[in-house]
Amino acid sequence: MTAAELFKRYYAPKHLAEVFLQSIYGSTTVGVDRVTTENFKRHLDENVNDISRRVLQGKYHFAPYKQVLLSKGADRCPRVLSIPTVRDRLVLKVLSNIISELFGLDCKTPNPQSLITEVEQDALNGKYDCFIKIDFRDFYGSIDQELLMKTLRSKIRKREILSLIEDAIINQTVPMGVKRSSSYIRSRGIPQGLSISSSLANLVASKIDRRMIKAFPSSFYRRYVDDILIVCSVAEYGKAEKKITALARRSHLCLNEEKVVRGHLKTDCFEYLGYRFSPNLISVRSSSKRSIERSLEQGIKKIARAEKNHGNTSSVNDAIRCRGDLYRTITGCKVTYDGASFARYGWLFYYSRINDVSYLAQLDALVRKMAKRYGVGLAADTPSFKKAYYQMRYNGKESSYFPAFNYDATVEEMRHKLAELLGDGAIASLSDEKIALLYRKAIHRITKSLERDVGLIS
Repeated sequence: MTAAELFKRYYAPKHLAEVFLQSIYGSTTVGVDRVTTENFKRHLDENVNDISRRVLQGKYHFAPYKQVLLSKGADRCPRVLSIPTVRDRLVLKVLSNIISELFGLDCKTPNPQSLITEVEQDALNGKYDCFIKIDFRDFYGSIDQELLMKTLRSKIRKREILSLIEDAIINQTVPMGVKRSSSYIRSRGIPQGLSISSSLANLVASKIDRRMIKAFPSSFYRRYVDDILIVCSVAEYGKAEKKITALARRSHLCLNEEKVVRGHLKTDCFEYLGYRFSPNLISVRSSSKRSIERSLEQGIKKIARAEKNHGNTSSVNDAIRCRGDLYRTITGCKVTYDGASFARYGWLFYYSRINDVSYLAQLDALVRKMAKRYGVGLAADTPSFKKAYYQMRYNGKESSYFPAFNYDATVEEMRHKLAELLGDGAIASLSDEKIALLYRKAIHRITKSLERDVGLIS
């Protein structure tokens, strides 16, 4: 299907409504206009018809993105995220789908667990001697917009699509309450936080990937967003680093020389995508260990506070919710958005490729220790990291050990799940429409919390 055909089909009102209900409705995130997904849905037909008409006529304009600063530590500048309005999120989500259809693997971010499996099986098989771990400095902020648009024009001729993409990447990101200003105009780079951000960045970097693989066919080369790992022989060690430096410069990207890690596989350790690789051991990097340990302690403290106020129904429901949160911190959860495949969320799902089972035993011991410290009783069926790990590795899709959610469940199924999550008293008097909204909000809250447990890996 051509870009023009995709554009007409994907921005039809019916398709826009389907994408909104499947991918956006229930999210609690709001943009500068403070419109919620619930408010947007009340006038859904009117909204999608207006979007369709404006986009297809090439007259759609984005509202400024809301600026959100994400801390990267005391000694580093915060990451700037751009949060679009609900209306713009819908437009960008559909635009992301069009880009994905047209450019395929060139614009897709690979599954991190699949990459780790490749590192384990192909890079650490005794064939290579050395490794180089390197990343791009300010990857998203350094993308050359002209180079990006030239790449897009290789498969997109329709002016309205190109204009929509260009408008999206130059659009201003402003603090809440601040109006448009020339000081926020973006002349370089692309905003982070949009559904199209990673696809566009990958399109630029994929040229480097192809040339590196072609230049060093006998070496192991992989990139995940801005993190690059090269595993090679001693003979290609220096050549590979020089080559990628030259290719990055040609694409107007800059390698972060301060964060280059070089070493020998038999004697040195390296970290990639949050994993720590040592000779004969694959574990979790220290910062990610601290993150999950903090989450466990916070979860147990929340249970303790809720159970101290057990005299009213609200506190009982809070205790039920807090225990569920703790259990999901341990096991993670699965969500199906299409009724066929499952997206997996949580710390343990992310780190499913480790073989350092002793650390999982330490986490289970930590849960027991913290529970004793804060006076929280643990039921006999409290999940454990170690059991969840073995269920994941050996029972896989067949295991019922992990909580599962169907985004398009029936109202009866939603009520049942919400009763488990929040307690019967919290939902008994709610209408079916309120149940559907609350259920999807619960899924968004749970998955966002589990993603925070994993943390940023770049």
